[in-house]
Amino acid sequence: MKKVQKWVLVTVVFILRVLSALSGEEAGDNPYRLLQEDQGLTITGTRTEKRLQDTPQLTEIISKEEIDASGADSVHDVLSEYGILFASNGMGDYVALQGLGEGRILYLVNGRRIAGRIAQRLNGETLPLGNIERIEIVRGPQSALYGSEGIGGVINIITKEPEAAFSFKAALTNAFHFAYDDPDTDASPQPFDDLMPFRTQHALVNTNFKLGPLLNTLTLTGNRASFYYNEDKSRSILPLQYQGSAGWETAFSPRSWLNIGVGGSFMGMQSDDRTSASGDTTRYRHSRADGHIQADVSLADNTQFLINLYDNFYQRDKDGYTALDAVWRSGENYENENLISLEAQGVWSAFTHWTLLGGLEVAYTSMDKYNFDNNGSSQVGVDKEAVFLQAERAGATYSVIGGIRLERNAQFGLFAAPKISAMYYILPALRILGGAGIGYRAPSFSDLYQITDSTRYIIYPNPAMKPEYALSFNAGAEFAGPAYFAQVHYFYSEMFDEIHYFYRDTQTNEPVSFDTGQVEQNEDNKPIRFRDNLSRSRRFGFDAEGRVRFATYFFVSAGESFVFAYNVSDKEVLHDTPANTVKFKVGFSSEKLNKNPIYTYLGARFITPLEDGSEADRHQLILDYFFNLRLASHWTIHVSITNITGVIHYYYSREQKKWTGHGEKVGQTVQLGVSFEW
Repeated sequence: MKKVQKWVLVTVVFILRVLSALSGEEAGDNPYRLLQEDQGLTITGTRTEKRLQDTPQLTEIISKEEIDASGADSVHDVLSEYGILFASNGMGDYVALQGLGEGRILYLVNGRRIAGRIAQRLNGETLPLGNIERIEIVRGPQSALYGSEGIGGVINIITKEPEAAFSFKAALTNAFHFAYDDPDTDASPQPFDDLMPFRTQHALVNTNFKLGPLLNTLTLTGNRASFYYNEDKSRSILPLQYQGSAGWETAFSPRSWLNIGVGGSFMGMQSDDRTSASGDTTRYRHSRADGHIQADVSLADNTQFLINLYDNFYQRDKDGYTALDAVWRSGENYENENLISLEAQGVWSAFTHWTLLGGLEVAYTSMDKYNFDNNGSSQVGVDKEAVFLQAERAGATYSVIGGIRLERNAQFGLFAAPKISAMYYILPALRILGGAGIGYRAPSFSDLYQITDSTRYIIYPNPAMKPEYALSFNAGAEFAGPAYFAQVHYFYSEMFDEIHYFYRDTQTNEPVSFDTGQVEQNEDNKPIRFRDNLSRSRRFGFDAEGRVRFATYFFVSAGESFVFAYNVSDKEVLHDTPANTVKFKVGFSSEKLNKNPIYTYLGARFITPLEDGSEADRHQLILDYFFNLRLASHWTIHVSITNITGVIHYYYSREQKKWTGHGEKVGQTVQLGVSFEW
């Protein structure tokens, strides 16, 4: 493990030293615009708009150019391809930052919370990318600004604001997969066995136009996908799926000091999973709707107020089809969540070198679940009120930020989350940054009230759980030039009152694993699975990345993320996430030619689990290839082959003592697309 880490760091340094001499000054004066044209500004880490090089928060920006070049159709696709520890199953996406996931990463859209976590996971396929501007990823505890769920970090999806100039974009993509090759069997299907060349299609229309004083943006998207089966066609690996969404944004300025934005969107998705060779099917229907109104008030050059009122609704219904009876059973269970919130903040920068931020948030969340199998029903509604304060002192070469959030949760009482972060430029191209903070997560509806009935276990509700807390520290350094960039960032986090699943021994009444002790059972002789605040754990590691542009048109990047997770209470290593991820990319971009530019690259990811001698140690090498060609100014052709090496399994289950399909479910994926822009 240590040899791999040293090799990656040495490689990054070597690339920077050797290739930067060839790079010249073609990339421009801003070192943070190396490979992307839109990486100049960020807002998530401080809730104020800042240049990326001025924020002390470790922030990664996935730009519109990168997203368009990748051909991604949803947030799910972006997060699975851009270096974040990622896995997915029927309940949604598992995303981990600094070894923390499962409800400990906060999702935002333009700074607004979104509803829709099922079993602590958010389904990124329900969040389309029709009008995306960029995605900002901030690592480390952000509860001082955003409250619960911000223990591991924040993912903020920024959409493009309406403009006066007319624009139009239409895009169509098609994807297919080669034959599924299950590594747990001896079968060896040929690549073109059962090939379906039109398995997945995605369509997008986006237009920007002006009506009198109103600036408007309209976005329409649609998806369809056919069944993708396992080797013996006994069940589907990917579902039969249909999705449609529509979004509208309007902005106007009735006064020179007042900007108002109004918008809303709706998404509907249906997916069918074939669960048996006889044709038994589970159907999920997802719907998402939101509306918001925002007012931006600038009373003076040094004073700004932002008021945001929004409502976000998400519902997931589950139906079942039994082939033996040939009937659908509608309403087998459903879950829905509604979030309404009023947020207001003010920024004052009247003093030299000082910026003060203060704000408040009032929100109400309701959650409802019903399961017809066991007549279990749960409803809960929670209101919360919060105030947050932040002060920043910044000079030409430094920035220091301190802040705190006080939140009252009607169900769990009072929370307090402070933070401090700072950065300093040792040289014009070299800065150091670091900080410390407390993050927290109030137990979710799924933690407290979820009632599940299956052939194996049930989960008893536990409304008496306590919130989780984490104390985190981080430190790092960045070295940036006109055509090169290097970054290394270390982190350490202690988690308290961490929530875990467990079984209870009937003799000792103590928590045990499923494979040890006499597990408590219910009246149907099914093991009972409990959930409670069981352990204290720690995580530490680092993220390193280097990028270089050389010979005008070529670029190389390399990076590594290492995480070590340890359960302090039970004195055991945690295998929740892969421990080591190394990534490498080499590509060519001829955008400066301004005539039929090409953007292409080959990317590689090498994933290593924690090495403790167990059978969970399985290394994975994933290769991806992307190619974009712009034709006749308005047309762009996209071709990509992802997961060339055909890696499927991603997640190791200690309970089942084997690798499961909770991660990458398909091997090679080929995507072809065309877009038109005016």
